[in-house]
Amino acid sequence: MTDLAQMIAKLEAASEGSRELDVDIAIASGEWTPPYGAERDADRPDVWRRSGVNYWAQYAAYTTSLDAIVALIARKLPGVAGWSVALDTYDNSAALTDMAGETRGAVAKTLPLAACIAFLRALQAQQETSEDE
Repeated sequence: MTDLAQMIAKLEAASEGSRELDVDIAIASGEWTPPYGAERDADRPDVWRRSGVNYWAQYAAYTTSLDAIVALIARKLPGVAGWSVALDTYDNSAALTDMAGETRGAVAKTLPLAACIAFLRALQAQQETSEDE
């Protein structure tokens, strides 16, 4: 799953983080790419199979660890110095604001999930901007 709108909807519906969501975020953000021709194992969300060979996804616990998702944000958003990250434990909300003042925010069941949603919304906005250029 790499469609960001579908991934955001999946995260918004989640009550907690999971390995499957973590792998989906790694793929959606370009942090990890499954091997060509490999198919995801139905029983193990972090394993892909091709010709009888297993490939394990490389990912961090983005949906359960603030450290992991903030590190991914720092790696993936260009000009990271221009982005501010706001996290609020009171209502499990997260917001990413760029230098132009555009904010991508989210509220979710957990703070790491909210940060993941805000991050994917920021990536989605970048994709839309690059398509317009």
